Amino acid sequence: MTATADDIGPPGRDDECGYGVLNIVKALTANVPPLGGDTGSASAAPNPSDNPPNASAPDTDPTGNNLPGLATGIGAVILVGGLVALLLVRRRKVP
Repeated sequence: MTATADDIGPPGRDDECGYGVLNIVKALTANVPPLGGDTGSASAAPNPSDNPPNASAPDTDPTGNNLPGLATGIGAVILVGGLVALLLVRRRKVP
């Protein structure tokens, strides 16, 4: 990822921009050699000093939190159902 990022600040890694802006197309299509050794070796582990001290870990949950969207959808269905029921009731009362 760092090898394919578009550098937007001073050349190389810096505190303001890190390695630059993630370029997904480059990251998925570039032929980048491995960091060295096999992927399970200690040399391939990220260097903690590369991350700013106040950076939070990214959300790694692939499912995400769908509860707000689900609650909004259910609320919309209930609201529309209530409006339809109200219109049907009012329609029957008129002679």
